[in-house]
Amino acid sequence: MLAVFNPYHACIDSGKGNTVHQSDVFTACVTSSNTYDYDSDVTSQNLNIPAHFYFPKTSKKVPIIIISHGAGGIFQFHHDYKDIFLSNDIAVVIIDHFSPRNIAIDFDFVSVSEAMMLSDITATLEHLTKYYGHRLDGQVGYIGWSKGGISALSLRNKKIYDKYIPSNIKLSFLAGVYTFCDISFEDYQPSDIPLLLISGELDEITPAKYCMNLFNEFGESENISYHQLANSYHGFDNHAFLLGAYLPWQPTLNESDICSIVIDKSLKTISKTNIYSLNDFQSRKEFIEACTVKGAFVKYNSDSRIKSHKLVIDFVKTKFGQN
Repeated sequence: MLAVFNPYHACIDSGKGNTVHQSDVFTACVTSSNTYDYDSDVTSQNLNIPAHFYFPKTSKKVPIIIISHGAGGIFQFHHDYKDIFLSNDIAVVIIDHFSPRNIAIDFDFVSVSEAMMLSDITATLEHLTKYYGHRLDGQVGYIGWSKGGISALSLRNKKIYDKYIPSNIKLSFLAGVYTFCDISFEDYQPSDIPLLLISGELDEITPAKYCMNLFNEFGESENISYHQLANSYHGFDNHAFLLGAYLPWQPTLNESDICSIVIDKSLKTISKTNIYSLNDFQSRKEFIEACTVKGAFVKYNSDSRIKSHKLVIDFVKTKFGQN
C-alpha cells in the first residue's frame, strides 16, 4: 500500500529537469507546476514530471501525439495505442501526471486537477520543441482517456487553449476516449481544433449521452467526430477489466443544475448555480462529497477495443495528413 500513496517514479531524484536524450525510447523529466484551476497563476512549486518518449525507427521527421492517462494511471492499453502510432511512424509521449504528486490511483478526484494535467502538457510541449524539434515535423496531437480526456476537451475553449498551448505550436487535433463531456463555459470561444470523441453506450462513469449532446450542439460547426460503441462500459479497451469489475471508490456525478460544472468568464470552475466552486482542494472536496455517489462498473470489450483502435488511428492519420 505504501507504493500506492508514495509511488516511486523516474524523476523523483532528479534536480535537473529538461534532460536531453538521443535514443528512441527514454524518459525526460520536464519541469511543471501545480495550478489548481484554470484561472490560477503558476505557483512557485516546481515538479519534475516524467514524460515517457517513444520515437519510431526512422530517419525522417515525424508527428507526435501526447497521451494523458485517466484516474487509474498508465496502463498497458495506453502502450497498445502507442505501438499502433509507432507502426505508423508517429512519435508518442505518455505523461505520468500522478506519481510526482504522490498518488498512483486517483481515488477521490480531488488531489489532481485538470489544470495540473494541462500544466504538465505545457511543460512537455515546451520541452519537445526545445530539444527534439530536429526529430519532429511540427504536427502535434493530444489524446486523453477518461479523466485525461477532460483536459483535452477543455482545450476546445480558446481562452484555455491560449493559456496552456505555447504560441509556436498549433495542435492538429484533440481526442477524448470515454471522457466526461458535461462541462460548459460561460464565455465560450472555440479554439477550432478538430476533436474526436469515443464513448461506451453503457458507461456509468462518463455517460455517453453528454458527449452525444455536445456533438449534436457543436459537431458540425467545430469539426467534431463522435462515435458511441454499443454494449460497452467504461474502460472497454483496458485488459485489466477483462472480467468486469465494480470500483467502489469511483465517484459518478449526480444529475442536477446544482452539480453541473461550468467554467466561468474568469476560467474559474464552479457549479452552474454557483453554489459550489472547484477552485481549490477544499472546495473541490466539498463538491465531490455533495455531488457524487460512489461505485461504478467497468468492463473490457474486445470488439470495442478493436473498433476504438481503428477509429483513433484513422482519425489521427487524416488530421496529420492535412498539414
